[in-house]
Amino acid sequence: MNQDCNVVPERSLTRSPGLMLTLALALLPSAFLAGTPDVSAQAPAQPTSGQQVVLVTGSTSGLGREVALRLGAMGWHVIVHGRSQERGIEVVDEINSQGPGNARFYRADLASFDQTREFGESLLRDYERMDVLVNNAGFGSAPNERLVSEDGHEFRF
Repeated sequence: MNQDCNVVPERSLTRSPGLMLTLALALLPSAFLAGTPDVSAQAPAQPTSGQQVVLVTGSTSGLGREVALRLGAMGWHVIVHGRSQERGIEVVDEINSQGPGNARFYRADLASFDQTREFGESLLRDYERMDVLVNNAGFGSAPNERLVSEDGHEFRF
């Protein structure tokens, strides 16, 4: 067995005070700024009592989508996030139809301060708690190309 690899018990992440602090720090700046992003047209799913809540950014495609689907299959309430309303609703429908978990979609482009602010405010309004944050949102581009958002921030680091 590789001794450089740390194995974390499946549920230990949900009991981590550091994780909750990370989530709070990630979302608090958004709480002080405005609006409401697009939410799934369906009646939004809410977590049941005792159900773990996870936000997976960038979960409408690729690795984020697979993480969201797997957590939904494990019984979690999954907050699906992405820029595509159509793909977001597809992921939510798949999680909700397969169970035992459930899901809700929020559309926001995290390259926009306004949409990020609205996203954070909506999450603070709609959820009493979150147990896990999976920061997956992003995209790839040519290695030497510098891409900047309309707010002047680089897309990749």
